[in-house]
Amino acid sequence: MLNDFGVDVAETTKALEKFSNNIRVKVTRTATRKAAKIIENAMIMMAPRRSGSLLESIRTRTKVDKEGGRAYAVVGPSGKVLSMGNDGILKKRSQRFKARFLEYGTTNMKAVPFIQASKDRSEREVEKVFSDEIEKALKKL
Repeated sequence: MLNDFGVDVAETTKALEKFSNNIRVKVTRTATRKAAKIIENAMIMMAPRRSGSLLESIRTRTKVDKEGGRAYAVVGPSGKVLSMGNDGILKKRSQRFKARFLEYGTTNMKAVPFIQASKDRSEREVEKVFSDEIEKALKKL
């Protein structure tokens, strides 16, 4: 069934079910990685720019569920940077920790959403790229 964007992801992934887990993992990992790069690029474009460390920390990590024969991607800030704490001491802070305050805001700071907005903005293209990559891989098999 076609989704709102005219892409049939369910039908495409259903075609993979007749293959072994190893082939499914390989095909979905490649397709997932290419599709997630689109979200990563959108997130970099929309992220607030102050020191640049947040931009440099945005990464895509592809993970695999070998039993299920599927791959998935985690896109977002990662790593740690040194920042000044309230007590004047340099501390290592997670970029994910800092991004949460930017995304949702605080009582003293207005939200600057860029994570969810980048996902929403690139959703149509991600589904198309994912389906195209799987179809391309299935033609090779």
